[in-house]
Amino acid sequence: MNEYQSEQWDALLQARRLLTRISVEEAARLKKQIRPYLEFRDRVEQFLDTHFGTHCTRSCYTNRRSACCSKDGIIVFWADVVINLLCSDEAQLTDMEQALRKPFHEHKCTYLGAQGCRWRVRPLVCAMFLCDPVRETVFQAQSGVEAQWKRLQERAQAFRWPDKPVLFDYLETYFMELGGRSSLMHINSSPGLLRIKRQAGLCSPQSRQKP
Repeated sequence: MNEYQSEQWDALLQARRLLTRISVEEAARLKKQIRPYLEFRDRVEQFLDTHFGTHCTRSCYTNRRSACCSKDGIIVFWADVVINLLCSDEAQLTDMEQALRKPFHEHKCTYLGAQGCRWRVRPLVCAMFLCDPVRETVFQAQSGVEAQWKRLQERAQAFRWPDKPVLFDYLETYFMELGGRSSLMHINSSPGLLRIKRQAGLCSPQSRQKP
């Protein structure tokens, strides 16, 4: 287990442990809280399947050339971990844990298995990644697709960019109040993101608001 895998392992186990501290009713409330995000992610997947699925499978996954899935260090936010936990069953989580225990492979992501990505809800950075060659090919061939993609990118920022109450910050702060501390809590540890929060008046103890 390398440093990246250890970081992911710690976040996964810590989030699982913290979720056991909350009631069934509270867990249900969190699931309701993330529903708009999951609906957005469904729209993203439909868009990608329609316009990019064939291109991406052929040019990256099959040939192992992806600029994303061939890397061990994808950027994962704490909210990505929590959302995935809330949507996964025990078998899926066990599969993720087993993958993190395996030795590092230079040519593929830790989470990439024979059946594809092991995440039930992939990290947002993965879902919103499109390489330049494929983007150029699709955008030039299909009118209006680029404009649709830009709207989806703007919507993605509305869940993560902390210049107002957003879901990703809400989930980080919620679990910090439960005692959680993780290097994946980027919104509350990154100097740049903290500066944005301060400018928006969201850094006080009373500032946690539902997005």
